[in-house]
Amino acid sequence: MGSHIKQAPWRKVAAPVLLATHLAACTSWRVENVPPAQLLRTKAPSEVRVTRPDDSKVVLARPAIVRDSLWGWSRDTQLGMPLTDVTVIATRHGDAGKTVELGLGIVVGTFAAALIYCATSDCVKFNLSGR
Repeated sequence: MGSHIKQAPWRKVAAPVLLATHLAACTSWRVENVPPAQLLRTKAPSEVRVTRPDDSKVVLARPAIVRDSLWGWSRDTQLGMPLTDVTVIATRHGDAGKTVELGLGIVVGTFAAALIYCATSDCVKFNLSGR
């Protein structure tokens, strides 16, 4: 008794999507309770999110302290602001809980999509005649 299984097209997409999601992981911003200069000196983050006195937020990549200002890149523009204008500074941290939830959601969603696909087409054919 043999069986013949036809590979469904969705399988070609599922693995790269799962891998990309796993590699990206989930992150969230964590407020730091130290002055910006001390944060950059001790942790050297690759990016920070700064809150200004008007409650606007900006993410700065490659942040650096130059004299009395915080400098960094926001999109393709270099920005600088006085340290006195930094009311809150935050850094990104991985969030294992969110990553697990996202991974489970993707697995369940992929499985549901596969079930729907197989229910509406003949993605699995069994050859019970033994030939």
